[in-house]
Amino acid sequence: MRISESTALSSKSPRAWERMRARWRVGDLALLERAVAQQVHALAARVPERDWLALLELLEALHAAQPLAAFAVVERLDGLMRRLSVEGLRRWILTGLRLHEGANGQALQRYFDLDSGDAVQALHREASLVDVSSLLPSLGWLAHLLAGESMAVQVRSQTVLHAAAQRPVLEPEHGLFLPDGYTALDGADSCELLRAAVAHAAAHWKHSPRKLPGRGLKPMGHAVVGALEDARAEWLFANELPGVGRWFAQAWPVQAREERRDDFEGLLARLHWALADEAHEDPHAWIVKARTAFSRLRDDGQLKGPNALRQAASVLANDLGQMRLRMNLQTFHVPAAYRDDNSFLWDLGDNANDPPPEIQSDVPVQQTARTPPPQSGEDRDGVEAPLVCAGDPLPFFYPNGTTARSDCAVTGVPYTSVCPRG
Repeated sequence: MRISESTALSSKSPRAWERMRARWRVGDLALLERAVAQQVHALAARVPERDWLALLELLEALHAAQPLAAFAVVERLDGLMRRLSVEGLRRWILTGLRLHEGANGQALQRYFDLDSGDAVQALHREASLVDVSSLLPSLGWLAHLLAGESMAVQVRSQTVLHAAAQRPVLEPEHGLFLPDGYTALDGADSCELLRAAVAHAAAHWKHSPRKLPGRGLKPMGHAVVGALEDARAEWLFANELPGVGRWFAQAWPVQAREERRDDFEGLLARLHWALADEAHEDPHAWIVKARTAFSRLRDDGQLKGPNALRQAASVLANDLGQMRLRMNLQTFHVPAAYRDDNSFLWDLGDNANDPPPEIQSDVPVQQTARTPPPQSGEDRDGVEAPLVCAGDPLPFFYPNGTTARSDCAVTGVPYTSVCPRG
């Protein structure tokens, strides 16, 4: 049954909706305004007043990217909001856009019509998770524990709905900014990703140089240095706290183990994974060369400082240039979702011709269709739970010396957390 306009404008109508509908009516969003007006009465008691603006902006952004998808979401909005928060709805929408980009339009529409297994699976996953903002206190304590000093942890919002996937940002002055857009396509559940992201940032905080001179090094060189430095920092950190090595491994997406592309993005993803997992086999000559160089530096004790890596990275980046590979600065991002964008490492000065090493673009991108990682459902009862989730006790501090102690390690805890699993 259609809800009359007078009902939609009743005293229960949120103020944000009344302001937004006035703008939609005079633009090209009149049809969207009519569709949402039919849902306002039911949603007014379900969506908090503070979340209405974010919800309406999300629907407007989806309409700009995929109008038919927006109408499908609005038609099912009451049912979706019974299961999801606004942030959960945004992550579910992002999953659909990224999963079916490059596929036929029918597959995308089936997702937003909730007529596909992928859509239902993603919906159940998002309904079982908590928003990043609610985990910030626990993540802040974990960052302090691992870094050995205060390191602020904040949320970084993706301002454009259908943009390149975000990565964490680590800044010496302001701490760690975590993305609020992790989806099922990023590999692990969000608690595992966030835990690994904090640990990776702490590894940089303790072991990586800050704001190296970046002039004269091309973006491809920045990316290769970043890959080697990520591996170096994690290796050093895992030697100090062996348990964190397992956190990093659990946060890697399934796709990383199967990557076989030979373009720049594919080879760099293969490099990241090859350096993270010594047991992984990759026969590509460039990967073999990179692993050999990294292993030699490690065995010679040269990984304690970062300088030796830059020479190796320069040779490897030159090899990529000789292969005539191109780097797309608009879509490139660090392959592992838990790793930061490596801007922590570089001081690019005022030279506008030197772009950041990892571009977090706010423009729509084209991505090939992907299959989400498998969800094991009920068979995860015996799997170790994340260390920090909503409701967990604050972590305690054990002695943090300058050398590793054989009787100390970072370990998980039995699953008693309120952070649910789908």
